[in-house]
Amino acid sequence: MSEGGSSLSGEVQELTARLGPQSGDAATMERLIEECAQAVLRGGETQLSGMCFTGETFVEPLRRVLEDLPPDPSRSVSVRILVPDFTRPTGVPGLVRAADGKLTDAPGFRRHLTGKIAGYAQDLRTTRGRMLHKNQGTLSVEFRAVHISPFLKLYAIGDDVVCEGIYDTLEVRPDAYVTSAPLPQGPGPEEGQLLDLIGRGSLLTRWSRYDGEPGGVLVDRRCGFFGTLWDAARRLEPEAAPGGSGA
Repeated sequence: MSEGGSSLSGEVQELTARLGPQSGDAATMERLIEECAQAVLRGGETQLSGMCFTGETFVEPLRRVLEDLPPDPSRSVSVRILVPDFTRPTGVPGLVRAADGKLTDAPGFRRHLTGKIAGYAQDLRTTRGRMLHKNQGTLSVEFRAVHISPFLKLYAIGDDVVCEGIYDTLEVRPDAYVTSAPLPQGPGPEEGQLLDLIGRGSLLTRWSRYDGEPGGVLVDRRCGFFGTLWDAARRLEPEAAPGGSGA
């Protein structure tokens, strides 16, 4: 290639880099999944982490990405999903009591969420076997739960890129998950409406350590935050793992 052609190629690469996503930019879940796909397509070892409501909007599209990968037996993908512990009472999501408008636990809905999470975990574990069968590489999957309300969405690609956001929509609707009996000192199943968190469509903020400050600092802090909660969380076994409407 001539010197002029080489110079033009360098300018195009520089322009492409400038037009690419930068730290602090808004990002969608679709954009996050695209970056996850790019990371696993490169091969080698890739760790993908998510802190979310149930995993619905992260796990399902990620599973499709993994199952469509080209063969590469040397590829290794690790997926860690941290969810709220819905085996314990929560305030949000919860029931808005008809008597005073205050929040209380919604055990029926929690059971529903627990079942959904178990389903997403099983789907990823099934993908692990399919990847091995098609020589796409190895996949490790682990779900853990911590007793928190699911307001924060946090996703990491290795320790290089982080996307974060919040479940910024609340929905109040009839409780379709009523239990057969009320909790002690709680509302009866006919009382109150369900207050749920909705995350579908929420924008994320993207941070990358390759964009200088404050990207690198934010990535380190968010990864450290996730790591601390992950170490303290309890592991969800395949037969007991929890899932939800917000994702």
